[in-house]
Amino acid sequence: MQHPTSETRFQSYTLNRHFGAMPSLNDLPEPQARLVRAFRITVLFGKSNKCPIAHIMPLVGGLASAAHFVRVVQVLGAHWPEAIRIYRPCCPQSSPDEMLLLDMINCMVLRDLAGFRALLSDMLGDEAMNAIQGEIVEFTARHIRPRHGV
Repeated sequence: MQHPTSETRFQSYTLNRHFGAMPSLNDLPEPQARLVRAFRITVLFGKSNKCPIAHIMPLVGGLASAAHFVRVVQVLGAHWPEAIRIYRPCCPQSSPDEMLLLDMINCMVLRDLAGFRALLSDMLGDEAMNAIQGEIVEFTARHIRPRHGV
């Protein structure tokens, strides 16, 4: 299984999000599609107070990655100004919140703090941005392996 790396360049969907064009999961690089699927499962399991770790381990690369990813989603949910909008796990279309998560991860992989803050500044305050950023930094530092040429 290929683990998420910046070698498979994370594509930014921020501009598309503003124009309503959301990509199909089939059109995303496989590591990104796996993260979206893991996001969906984590949110759905969270709504029913169940642990998603066993179900997302194959998608994110193991137990430690899954635990960190769940923490990212928990902190995101705690600070998000409204309910996180995801699609059903079987749906091939992506939602704006799913693409925004990929954009946030991309910014942290590229160490683009200004880009990260620009994604969120219109809807979150500094405290919320810092909390989300901290969890995403932890996840990307430990589980997404940067490669040269990023």
